[in-house]
Amino acid sequence: MSKYIIIYMIYNAIGNLFSKNSHPKNEANIFMNKISTKILLFAFTSFLILLLISTAMGLKNMSEMNQRMNSLLNNRVVQTDLLQTMRNYARARTMALHHVVAMEDPFMMDEELINFSNLAGKWIKTKDELMTFDLDDNVREMLDKLYKNGGVIAVAQRRVIQLAKENKHKEASMMLMHKVMPEQDKVMLLYDNILTYQKEKSIEEYNTSKSEYNKAVNYVFLITFFLILAGVIIAVYVIRQNHLTGKRIKEDKEKIEYFAFHDVLTGLPNRRLLMDRLQQEVGHSKRLKNCGAVLFIDVDKFKTLNDSLGHKIGDELICQIGERILQAQRTDDTVSRLGGDEFVIVYPAISNHLNTAINVAERMANKTREILSEPYILDKREYSITVSIGITILENGSQSPDELLKFSDAALYEAKNAGRNQVRFYEKSMQEIADRRLSTEQDIRASLSKGHFYLNYQPQVNRYNQLVGIESLVRWQHPDKGIVSPSNFIPIAEESGLIIPLGMEIFDNICLLLQKLEKIELPETFTSVSVNISPKQFAQPDFVEFIIDKIFEYEINPAYLMLEITEGMLLHNIEDIIKKMKKLKEVSVKFSIDDFGTGYSSMQYLQLLPLDELKIDQSFIKDVDTNRHNAAIVETFIAIANNLNLSLVAEGVEKEEQKIFLEKHGCHCYQGYLIEKPITEKLLIEKYFNHNIN
Repeated sequence: MSKYIIIYMIYNAIGNLFSKNSHPKNEANIFMNKISTKILLFAFTSFLILLLISTAMGLKNMSEMNQRMNSLLNNRVVQTDLLQTMRNYARARTMALHHVVAMEDPFMMDEELINFSNLAGKWIKTKDELMTFDLDDNVREMLDKLYKNGGVIAVAQRRVIQLAKENKHKEASMMLMHKVMPEQDKVMLLYDNILTYQKEKSIEEYNTSKSEYNKAVNYVFLITFFLILAGVIIAVYVIRQNHLTGKRIKEDKEKIEYFAFHDVLTGLPNRRLLMDRLQQEVGHSKRLKNCGAVLFIDVDKFKTLNDSLGHKIGDELICQIGERILQAQRTDDTVSRLGGDEFVIVYPAISNHLNTAINVAERMANKTREILSEPYILDKREYSITVSIGITILENGSQSPDELLKFSDAALYEAKNAGRNQVRFYEKSMQEIADRRLSTEQDIRASLSKGHFYLNYQPQVNRYNQLVGIESLVRWQHPDKGIVSPSNFIPIAEESGLIIPLGMEIFDNICLLLQKLEKIELPETFTSVSVNISPKQFAQPDFVEFIIDKIFEYEINPAYLMLEITEGMLLHNIEDIIKKMKKLKEVSVKFSIDDFGTGYSSMQYLQLLPLDELKIDQSFIKDVDTNRHNAAIVETFIAIANNLNLSLVAEGVEKEEQKIFLEKHGCHCYQGYLIEKPITEKLLIEKYFNHNIN
């Protein structure tokens, strides 16, 4: 009925507009006007009430959705923090277990075991707090699986502790690495899966809420559209509220997305974003064939500081550490916080050369370590800390992101075990290499002065096969391993400093041989017994006095003593080398440059050094009769020796053709398997000197 009344009113109004004369209202018109006014008033009032109701409902729905989004954000953030805290406690227990295995002091072990137990209590407390939330079935199922795996780890951990208490540290370490750590990795993966599921559910719930919100907005807009003339003010208010609510929802979404990839405390990238960056760098490294680096940083004794100062101060310290690390890096570097006091730095594309990448990474790590060791102001007081850093080199994309983190974490453990405040690199089979090197060093130390090291001798002859000289070559008869190659123990002896006592022992044997030769009528062509001198030996302040004292102690003729030095030695402190050589030349000691042509010699050095002999390295002799480049190099060496009036010995002569070439071009002293393999002192004397014995 109302629609007919409205039509009538519109018709009547139009008629009045176009009618020049107003017709007197009859009673029917008055009645209809009264009725229409009431109807319009009723309609307006009804529409206004509907508008208010719809607006109120819309505002209520938007408020509920806003609260739901806030609740979702808060619950998800809290649950994520609790899960991350559980993960940190689990990892801290593993670190504590590492400490237990490494400790031999029972009191320190007991203290670490208490820490191990306390961490378990904290983990359980955090778990109980997490279980107070309304978790869905999938999360509970994954948590149940995590607890089961945790039970498996707990059994292995108890076994490790038992072995450590029984002082079976090696067995405990093996079980830790091969039983506990693999299961621990599975548990860490479960934590990551749960966190991933939490994010996905957050996004799903957000999308659902957004859909409901859109429906509510459309409803409000629809009613407002029909009632716009009756409630402009209310409509404007609704639109404004809608705008504000939409902005808050957008901000909430951005917060959810931000905290899914960033650390809540420091704002740095978290593990998820770090893994994504690592995956990108692995791809770039593989494609561009370059090297990057991953640094794993851990604050030394952070737990002690955090417990003593309180978590608020500890959090402030973590924030300041994150800021310092970030400010010290390049724009393209990634600085991430994994949780607790652990940070990771990713250096992309350092260099195309591995050695350069290693040097740069070490320099950057030490720079970061120094920056972080500067004092901090916390609660108006000054504090200092140290950090340990483990480094993995990302080489040509050959490692996965998980391996890069695992390897750098292992290197971090090495830095911790080395006494903290250290930088350590990770290499494939690092522990095996380190153990082998340490074992060799210990064996060298044990073999010194026990006759396990002895000398073989390789003769040097002229073109008439007459004996000219002898080169002494050290050999090691290991009591268990048999003959050990010099290439396997000389570098370790050099690095460890054991080359000094080994060199003394070798020189004593040389002096004993020269003593014996003094009693023999030596061939007229015989000139010297040569012995290699390492750079560390030569660098000793008392090296000259040592040689002279031995000459007098054994009463040998120094004119028969030839000291062989390497070209690499000439790079460092050339003035001191020349000074020492001249002092020994004054007592008739001779000098030779070994492996000439493979180092850094220059004509200037050759002119300055008081040399007697050059030895051409066997790498040039090998193909001298067939390789024109080697032939040209050898001819040059021969010319240099002739021009400087130096003796020349060709090493590694194995074929008659090589000897013929050398003889043809003016080199008349040869050493190698064509002449003789290295032989014992007894065989040397019998074969080359026996007929001259008085």
